[in-house]
Amino acid sequence: MEAHDLDEYQKTLKRFEELVPTLPRRKGWMTDHLVQYQGFWLIPTSPLKAVIMMEDGHFKPQPTDIFLSTFPKSGTTWLKALIFATINRNNFDFSKHPLLTTGPHDCFPFLNSRSISEIESLPPPRLLSIHYPFSCYQNR
Repeated sequence: MEAHDLDEYQKTLKRFEELVPTLPRRKGWMTDHLVQYQGFWLIPTSPLKAVIMMEDGHFKPQPTDIFLSTFPKSGTTWLKALIFATINRNNFDFSKHPLLTTGPHDCFPFLNSRSISEIESLPPPRLLSIHYPFSCYQNR
């Protein structure tokens, strides 16, 4: 990462750290608490940080990117496997298909589970999943 990019990244991290304590907070279902951001209740760690990173231009979506945006516990793993298998139906022999040895979460990672540089190094179409509303990151 170049010095300018690193400075901008550090500014974004600072903005994130300063923003989280100011947001409305409620008891979470699967976490200690959620924060309200842009009208949605989000986990105040990785998912919200990913939204902030996109807002500040650290993640640049490509026209070929495929996003799976789901509520937690709504069949995300199954949908990841189905989409990955469909997209790659002509790329692998059945006996050597990645889903036989690798879980769907590794074949179709969560946007907030990888660094920006790891995501940018994925070949197109990049398959990325998220557990927050599409409107939080569209047109970024």
